[in-house]
Amino acid sequence: MIQLGQEVKHMTSGLEGIAVARYTFITASPQILVQPKVSETNTFISAAVMEEGELIVIGDGVIPQMMK
Repeated sequence: MIQLGQEVKHMTSGLEGIAVARYTFITASPQILVQPKVSETNTFISAAVMEEGELIVIGDGVIPQMMK
């Protein structure tokens, strides 16, 4: 189960970012809102909703910072 604040990667598209929200539905798999980092040109990249089963955890993200 992905925890909010973890750094995740979408297995198909390769999109990487921080898990910032979780959506739970009665008839569908859990969805995670992924917020990518700012691009090299300092432009904001829109967040994307992805199925939890298609994401892998690649880092702690902001979790260690929140626990301090």
